[in-house]
Amino acid sequence: MTEAVVSPDGRYAVEADPREARNSQWVYTPRINDRTAGKTVLALSDTRWSMDSATWHSVSVVSLRLRKFPGDHLPVHLDVLVDCG
Repeated sequence: MTEAVVSPDGRYAVEADPREARNSQWVYTPRINDRTAGKTVLALSDTRWSMDSATWHSVSVVSLRLRKFPGDHLPVHLDVLVDCG
């Protein structure tokens, strides 16, 4: 099942299809879609990035908290700010 966090105006959605990377260890590689235009705004090519959270700051700006699987990397997490507009 796809997890989604939709922007306040409903135009953009941060989505992640969970996949089991190891026994009971799940990775949620995010992508951001423009639901109005039907286009992908952001798609990570490295599927080891997993989204811990997505927080909308406005109708087009979202912050993503990411970590890299398997978790033995520094920094532990990375905060990314994306302006979808």
